[in-house]
Amino acid sequence: MPHLIVRLDRVECADTETITGADKFYLMGACWVGTKEENHTKSILTPPVSIQNGQTRHFGNDALIFDDEVDEDDTMVLTFAGYDRDGDNFATNATDMQKTLAESVATAIHYLPFKSAPQVSEVLSYAVKYGGGMIKAFDKDDKLGELKLDTPVKDIGVDDYRMVHWYEGGLGWSTWDYKVHYQLHYTDY
Repeated sequence: MPHLIVRLDRVECADTETITGADKFYLMGACWVGTKEENHTKSILTPPVSIQNGQTRHFGNDALIFDDEVDEDDTMVLTFAGYDRDGDNFATNATDMQKTLAESVATAIHYLPFKSAPQVSEVLSYAVKYGGGMIKAFDKDDKLGELKLDTPVKDIGVDDYRMVHWYEGGLGWSTWDYKVHYQLHYTDY
């Protein structure tokens, strides 16, 4: 049976958002794989990692997003946003927030009438915004960028390494330059 793995690899920082030192970078989002009849949803919330200009950090134990059997007709919708954590309450609320995000996404997708990839993509996009709102309720974190990917799983390669680049240029305050690398791995045996 076909198998799909979605894994975060690393984040590279050329320019932090924080001008006085390291950013505390994390990702939040969700991954949906399936069809309207049968599907799986996984939430994404990595712990913040301290990162400075010119540094690379690997996601380590929090890298695996999805690892399961799929049907060749399944679609994958992956969306996540990168943030710079500015507050200090992340660790105490992260587990509850991830559970709430996962439950909210699963419930919303369950009630979609057709569960098409565009509908699921909108739900996941909203979940990232909703989750960001939850974070901002106790932190004032800076959103650095967002990835939205909607693709049939059979179009994913065996070792399909990808990168998303988020940057805000300019002079002075609130500029950043990040690259997030991730891997999609699809086998049909």
